[in-house]
Amino acid sequence: MKKLNLLIGILIGLTILSCSSDDENSDNNPPIENTKLLKQISWNDGYSEKYFYDSQNRLILTTHNDFAFADNSFNDSTFVDYTNSNISKILKREQSGGDIVNTELIFNNYNSTNASGTFKIFTDSGNNFSDLTFEYSFINNLLKSYTRLNLDGTKSYEQIFNHNNGGNLTEWNEIWYSTNNQIDNANYNTITEWDSGNRVTEKLFAWDSEYLPGFAISTNNCLNLIDSDTTYNYIFEYDSDGYVTKYTLDNGDFFTLEYYE
Repeated sequence: MKKLNLLIGILIGLTILSCSSDDENSDNNPPIENTKLLKQISWNDGYSEKYFYDSQNRLILTTHNDFAFADNSFNDSTFVDYTNSNISKILKREQSGGDIVNTELIFNNYNSTNASGTFKIFTDSGNNFSDLTFEYSFINNLLKSYTRLNLDGTKSYEQIFNHNNGGNLTEWNEIWYSTNNQIDNANYNTITEWDSGNRVTEKLFAWDSEYLPGFAISTNNCLNLIDSDTTYNYIFEYDSDGYVTKYTLDNGDFFTLEYYE
């Protein structure tokens, strides 16, 4: 089963069934402008995340488990900054032993089809682990790819999201590169069923998929994922307004979603 990774890729969907055809829901701009804002997700194993927003309903802080405000410091938290209407910085701080590991994305360029900048991993004590660049590509509010590049321009890591004509996610691929853009390892996944008629959420909480606040990776929530010869199935429960309240994996694990009123 694909467990939640919560690295930055960081941060910020879920995605949707019904065996609808490719022609169903032909609007490729996912309806993520929900009036209810996600407040908390809670795994059945005790893990949880809480979400906080600014006056414009933009995500500005995600805290993880009960460690976020230990000793009045923002540990195990993800911060999102904005300049005008665009994301300018994402910073995830995570406790690791006696140190804090920071994963930082600085957005230097942002336009209608892509966003790019610098990607760094470093500790509060001064150790540097990664110094890369990154690029997201998207169409409307639909995320299409996420790439991390070495400073010489060669690829380090990539996630690719392919969609049908209705904007539903059909393939999600992860690729790791060695030198000179040679593929070192890859994980290819296929999705064949979606849940139409309810609201899509931005995060795929049970997968290690990349996330960018304000974007979705599918028009409808994905009901399955085929990884090589293994098929994973997912069940969604919704409230009367069509918002996801529970997401159950085929091994019985689940998490619940709460919203601000």
